[in-house]
Amino acid sequence: MNINSIRKYKSKISQKRLDILKLHREEYRLIQIIINNDVLLRGTVYKMAGKCGKSSCKCYKSDYSHEVWRITKSIGGKAVARVVPVEDLFKVRNLTWNYKKFQETKRNLIKIQKEIQKEIKNIEKLKSQEYYGQGIFKTK
Repeated sequence: MNINSIRKYKSKISQKRLDILKLHREEYRLIQIIINNDVLLRGTVYKMAGKCGKSSCKCYKSDYSHEVWRITKSIGGKAVARVVPVEDLFKVRNLTWNYKKFQETKRNLIKIQKEIQKEIKNIEKLKSQEYYGQGIFKTK
């Protein structure tokens, strides 16, 4: 190994170390989001218009539709919907947003952890040498 190849080798390893440290900082930030105390509510909130079907209601004889807020989630592969009272709407929306943020953070954290593993493997390859006998070592 000549001096230039040693410098390139050390430079590559240094860059990989910096890459891992940068990824680790991002990983730490994402873990802080995941372990916070936010309450989560799985589901989707949406507004729906429909007719109630009561014969005494104005929607029965006209084109009028009642607007109702609902939350839907999947339970055992089946969609389940619940009506959300207007007084609970703000809280329910915030809790479902917390859940979406949690899921996105979880996906990003898994992605970062895979990148860290990849960089560790790269460092291992850069640091690995072969022994050819009689004191001869060469990098792969």
